[in-house]
Amino acid sequence: MKKVQNTLLASGKTVSCTKLCVWLGLPRSTAYHQPRQRRSKPLDEVMAARIKQIDLSLSRTHRDLEFSTPALQAIAARTGAR
Repeated sequence: MKKVQNTLLASGKTVSCTKLCVWLGLPRSTAYHQPRQRRSKPLDEVMAARIKQIDLSLSRTHRDLEFSTPALQAIAARTGAR
């Protein structure tokens, strides 16, 4: 955007940023956007370990109970869960 504006300025034409955005079909915020470098956040190792433990226990429970008994199959059939 700045390149186009500077090129037009060098050729003696002054064009506003708003008008350039309209001509190019871009939102005005695009012209003013300045990218920032992301900061990496430190990982809480204790919390990550707890989340992994919970996830593993949930998947294990689900696998162990996955409609393995006739009673659970009957409940699933009545509720349309499967």
